[in-house]
Amino acid sequence: MADQHDDGATADAAVEAILRTLDGVRDAPTADHPAIYARLHDQLLAELDADPDSRAPGTGPVPGPRPGA
Repeated sequence: MADQHDDGATADAAVEAILRTLDGVRDAPTADHPAIYARLHDQLLAELDADPDSRAPGTGPVPGPRPGA
């Protein structure tokens, strides 16, 4: 499991990429929040359940559309 840094960041670049989708939630309409959080949850589950040896270095999830975009 990835270590968490004092600044709240993780040592896992793929998890960080997923968490960055939260950056625009504040600007997204409230009605869109459940879908954004559900997608985030599903992406985190997939990433955290993935076999780390099966992923090519530097690859991660394919980000969905940015909230409010």
